[in-house]
Amino acid sequence: MPDTTQISAQISTSVKTLLDEYSEATGVKKNRIIDDALWLYLRARVELPENVIVPPHLVLSGETADRVEAQLSSPVPPTPALVRVMRSLPPTDKG
Repeated sequence: MPDTTQISAQISTSVKTLLDEYSEATGVKKNRIIDDALWLYLRARVELPENVIVPPHLVLSGETADRVEAQLSSPVPPTPALVRVMRSLPPTDKG
């Protein structure tokens, strides 16, 4: 039996919901999901340069949030190059 130890952490309700749903849908035990996720996260932090790590949460100033909202409300049409790339991708089975 592998060496194990118990830890305690508080997580957001939304993460707990995702963990529960994924565990139930796949049959993978929650402790395995958490162990794998922590291992992958910590290895990435050690092995990858800081500038390629995308933070899971972004904090925006009020001004920046207003600019993002404005851009999302009136998106720029895709360029012809983007349309070509998107059309070249194989279709997915996801909605």
